[in-house]
Amino acid sequence: MALAALLIAAVLHTALYPAAYASSSSTAAILFYSVPGVVALTLSCWRLRRSAGVDRVGWAILAAAVLGTVMFDASWNVVSRLDEEPPYPSWFDAPYLVTYAMQIAAIGLLTSPLWRSRDRRWLFDAGVLLVVAAGLGWHIVLPRAGDGALTRWVSFAYIVLDLAFLGTALTGIYRGRITARNSLLLLVAITLAVADVAYYYYPLAYDSTWNVGHWLIALAAVLPPSLTLRVPPLRVIRSGALPYTAAAGMAVFTAFELQHENAVDLLLTCVAALGLVVVKQIVALRQALAIQRQETAFREAVLETQSDLGLAMVILEGRKVIFANKAAEQLTGRHASQLSAMPSVQGLAFEADREDWDAWLADPSGPDDARLARPDGTVLEIEVVARWMHSAGDPRLLVVARDVTARRQAEVTLAHAQRLEGLGALAGGVAHDFNNLLAAILGNVGLLQMGELDDEAREVAASIETAARHGASLTRSLLDFSRPQPRQFTVEDLRDCLTEGVGLARTAFPANVRLRFEPGPVPIPVRGDSGQLVQAFLNLVLNARDAVGDTGDISITTRIVQGSAVVEVTDSGHGMDPETQGRIFEPFFTTKTRGAGTGLGLAISHRTIRDHRGTIEVRSTPGVGTTFTVTLPLSTFATSS
Repeated sequence: MALAALLIAAVLHTALYPAAYASSSSTAAILFYSVPGVVALTLSCWRLRRSAGVDRVGWAILAAAVLGTVMFDASWNVVSRLDEEPPYPSWFDAPYLVTYAMQIAAIGLLTSPLWRSRDRRWLFDAGVLLVVAAGLGWHIVLPRAGDGALTRWVSFAYIVLDLAFLGTALTGIYRGRITARNSLLLLVAITLAVADVAYYYYPLAYDSTWNVGHWLIALAAVLPPSLTLRVPPLRVIRSGALPYTAAAGMAVFTAFELQHENAVDLLLTCVAALGLVVVKQIVALRQALAIQRQETAFREAVLETQSDLGLAMVILEGRKVIFANKAAEQLTGRHASQLSAMPSVQGLAFEADREDWDAWLADPSGPDDARLARPDGTVLEIEVVARWMHSAGDPRLLVVARDVTARRQAEVTLAHAQRLEGLGALAGGVAHDFNNLLAAILGNVGLLQMGELDDEAREVAASIETAARHGASLTRSLLDFSRPQPRQFTVEDLRDCLTEGVGLARTAFPANVRLRFEPGPVPIPVRGDSGQLVQAFLNLVLNARDAVGDTGDISITTRIVQGSAVVEVTDSGHGMDPETQGRIFEPFFTTKTRGAGTGLGLAISHRTIRDHRGTIEVRSTPGVGTTFTVTLPLSTFATSS
C-alpha cells in the first residue's frame, strides 16, 4: 500500500512539476520542487537504519549526497528567484560535483562495485560503450558549454562524472545481481547522466530529470532488497552484441560527420572503440584456450585416475583409438602408441567375437560382456560400457572396460562348490546305507569264523573281513566328505600304511602289470588316521592300475625331504591332458566308461591328504604316464624320539 501511494505521488508530481515550477517563482513552487529530494532523503535514512555491512555504507553515502543536493538546489532556487540566476560556472558547481561523486560511489556500493568482480572480460564491453559515449559528449555536448577555459573544464568535469554514472550502471548491468532495488538504482545513474546532457538543450528538462532520479531513489529505498526482477533486455546487453552495435553505429556517424565538418575527435573515438573490441577478442580467445586446456587436463586427469581403480578407458574416433589410459594399456597388453596405430579397435577382440564387437560399437546400448585377446595369447573376459561424446567435430565414443576374468572364475568356483555341497549330501546318504550292508557282511563273516574252517577257507574269510572293513573305512570317508567330523590322529609309520594299501590292491592287479614298491629301512613317522591313509594310497594305486590297463608298470617310492615325507605313485599309462588334470580331483569326475568307476577315489584321496595337512600334485604327459606326488609333514614327536 505504501509503495503504491509513493508511486502515485511520484507520477503526479512528475506530471505537474513543469507547469507548477516553470510558471511561478513563489516559495510554494520552490518547496514543490524540493518534495522529491526530501522524500528520497527521508526514505534513504529509513533504509539506512535497516541495513548492515556494505549496504549500510552505501545508503549512508547516498543519503548524504541527496541531503547536499536538496540543500544546494534550495539555495540555487532562492538565489535565482530573488535575485537572478547565478552565472555558469559558479560556486555552486563545486559542491554539485562532490554530490555527483558521492552518488556514483553509493550506487556502485549498492549494486555491483568493480572490486567484487573476478572475471573482468565484461570491462571491454563496458569500455566500448563508455568510449562511444565520451566521444559523443566531447563532439556534441562540450561545444554547447560556452567559451572560456574555466567553463570548458567544469563542463568536462560534468561529462567525466556522467560517464562515471554510465560506467556504474554498466557495472551493475554486467556484473550485478539484478533485483528490483538494483534496477531502480541503476536507472537512477542513467537518469542523472542524461539530465546533464538535457541541461544544454532544455534546462527545465534537467530539473525534471533530477526530480525523477530522486523519486527513483525513494522507490528503491522502499523496495525489499531481495525482490528479484527479470529484465529481458539485459540478456541482449550481456550477450556482448551491444558494444559491437555501438562501435558500428559510431563508425557510421563518424563517416557522416567527416563529410560536413572536422570530426577528428570522432575518428579517434572510433579507433579507440574498435581497439577495445579487438583486445576483447584477443583476451576472450586466450581465456577460451586456457579454459580448453584446463578442461582437457581435467578430463585426462579423470581418465588417468580411473587407472588406479582398474578401469580401462579409451576414446574412439570411428573405430580408431585416439586415447588410452594406463589401465587400458595393462588390460590389452599394448602400449598406447600401439593401440593408436591399430586400424580398428576390433583387432583387440577375440577372433570369434569381432562381428559382435562391430555391432555393439555401432549401437552401444548398455553394459555388455566381451572377450579380449592379448598379444601373449591369453583371453580375458571383460565388462564394457560406452557413451557417445558429442562435440563440434566427429562424434567420439568413450569406452570403459574392466577385467572380470577373476570374478567369472570365482562365480564358476562358487557354483561348483554349491554343486559339491549337494553331491556331498547325496554321497553321505549312499555311504550311510552302504555302511549298513557292510555291517551285515562283517557280522556274517564273524559267525563264519567262529565255525570250523580249513586253512584256505579261513584265509578267504579273513580276506572278506579285511575287504569289508576297508569298505567301512571308505564309507566313513564318504561320510566325512559330506559331514566333516573331528578325527583322532595318532603317530603312524607311513611305510605300514603303504604296505597295507599295496597289499590290498595287489590282489586286483592283472598278471602283466608290474608293481615295484620299496618302503625302505627307515621309519617314516606321520601323524594321522591309519585307515584313511591306507584308503588314500589304495585309491592312488588302483587309479594307476586302471591307467595302465592290462600291461604296464607301476612304481611307488618314498623319501624324506626337509622334514616332509614324499610318496610318488607313477604309472606308465595313457596319461592326461591339461584339462583333465584340472578336474581330476573333482568328486564324481571320471574318465572311465559308464559303470567302471564312481569318480570318488581321487576326490577322497585329495580330501584325506589335505586333512592331514599335506599336498597332492599330479604330473602327466599324454602317451607317457602319470605321477602323483603326496607330501605329508613328519611327526615332530616321533622324529625327536
